[in-house]
Amino acid sequence: EYYRRESQNVKERWYCKRSFDDETPATLDQEDQVPITQKACEDAGDVWTEHPAWDIPPPECLGIQESRDNHLGNTADGGMASYLWRIPDTIPDGDTCVLRIRYNITTADFQSAGGDNAGFDPFFDLD
Repeated sequence: EYYRRESQNVKERWYCKRSFDDETPATLDQEDQVPITQKACEDAGDVWTEHPAWDIPPPECLGIQESRDNHLGNTADGGMASYLWRIPDTIPDGDTCVLRIRYNITTADFQSAGGDNAGFDPFFDLD
């Protein structure tokens, strides 16, 4: 429920509108980073700005079927894990739509870094 409740589909978002123009190149210097809190934004002389919710239903948030490591999502019944995407028919013709897909994996085929394994390289220390 948390992700559905916090989605920009149903809840506004805030961001720091910088006072410089869009042509200024970004750098990795700390002073060039966009503040992510209202206080830091306003302290930098910028404007903390609201972007309204999209006013569409919250996203589906579902659990996944369990699968073994490194089996590309094959489930206990031998089939591929899947999800049927439904493109909303409320998107106006010619409108821009962005789809963000993430694939997170956890594998158990090599030692993790840190602790007693410091310096272990899974690509070279295979003995």
